[in-house]
Amino acid sequence: KRQIGGNDHIEVAHTLMGMGAVYGGPLRDFATALNCFKEALYIYRGKLNELTDECGISGSNKFFEDDETVEIDGHIQNAVKNIGLIEAGLLKDREDGITKKRR
Repeated sequence: KRQIGGNDHIEVAHTLMGMGAVYGGPLRDFATALNCFKEALYIYRGKLNELTDECGISGSNKFFEDDETVEIDGHIQNAVKNIGLIEAGLLKDREDGITKKRR
């Protein structure tokens, strides 16, 4: 997808979100999952800025909504939520490791 659409194509972000879910879930590779989610978030935010700039609307105008911007905003919220979950998992793993060392 990167080769065809480029590094900042929204389909790359969707793929990164799926990869982050796999890494953060069954594979329990939280660091890689976090990187995937953060890169997807970066792409989504760039796309949202691109859309709002095309319409001459500043990113701070909360009254501007169309189907595509609402959809991308949902993806942004999902990415932020996933980043929070993964960071919590990393913190828990770190705390568990410290607790085990003290025993």
